[in-house]
Amino acid sequence: HASVVANDMVILRELCVRGAGVAPLAHFVVADDVVAGRLVEVLPIAAVPAATVYVVQPASSRASPTALAFRDVVTDALKARPLP
Repeated sequence: HASVVANDMVILRELCVRGAGVAPLAHFVVADDVVAGRLVEVLPIAAVPAATVYVVQPASSRASPTALAFRDVVTDALKARPLP
């Protein structure tokens, strides 16, 4: 049996959509695919508890405009589609 190891949920999601197997993926990554019927939940008892998301930077540095923009995008995305 072949297996795939990846640290990118988007790649794992794509493999699942293409029928390559199952993967533990975050709800926000697969929600559209589940609604559209491309993916189904197969192990609901294996759900992991909700997690807290932190956006951090070294205390010794000032946030760059890019880091602040990233923080704002992540915050807006989580407000629009909260983690379960």
